[in-house]
Amino acid sequence: MILLQVPLSTFVAGSTIHHQYMAFSDVNLKRFLKIDALRERNTPLLRMRVLYDGIEQVMIVKLMPSLFHSLAAARLHDILHEKFITLGVKKQIFSVGDGRFGDPNERFKEPDIAYTTNERNHDDFPCFVVEVGVAESLQMLKCDAHFWLTKSDKRTKLVLIIHIDKVLRKILLQR
Repeated sequence: MILLQVPLSTFVAGSTIHHQYMAFSDVNLKRFLKIDALRERNTPLLRMRVLYDGIEQVMIVKLMPSLFHSLAAARLHDILHEKFITLGVKKQIFSVGDGRFGDPNERFKEPDIAYTTNERNHDDFPCFVVEVGVAESLQMLKCDAHFWLTKSDKRTKLVLIIHIDKVLRKILLQR
C-alpha cells in the first residue's frame, strides 16, 4: 500500500515542487528484498536512498533529483580526502560510500557518504556520516542524523548535515 504518491515528473531536476519521499506500508523483509533486487538490476531508475523499518514494515524511498546533491557530497569527499592525506591518516580513515547500514529486521538506512576506520568490520556502522539535502527540509536532515546517532549504538560518532537552499543561494553545514 502506498501512503504517499507523487508523480515522477515531480522529481525532475529543476522542478519547483519539493516533495521527494514516497512511503510504502506492509513491506515485510521478504517483499523488501524482492524490491531491492529489482532496484539492483534496473540501473535506469532514479537515484534513491532507502530507509527500511522491519518492525513497522515500512519502506521510505528518498528520490535524489538534483545534481547539486551529488556535487555537494562529492566535493566534501574530495576536501576530506585531501585533508586525510595531509594528516597522514589516508589509510586509517576511508569512505565506504553510500552503502546500507543497520539491521533489516529492525531498521537500516543508506547515507549520502560514510566514513570508517580500518579497525572496523566492513559491515559495521560507519564512524562518520554525511547527509545532504537540497529539496529536503533541514528538519528531515536532522531526523537522518538522529537515526545515525541513536541506532548505531554509539558507533557513529559524527554526522555532518549539508543543507542547500537554491532559492536563497545558501549552504548550511551542521554537526
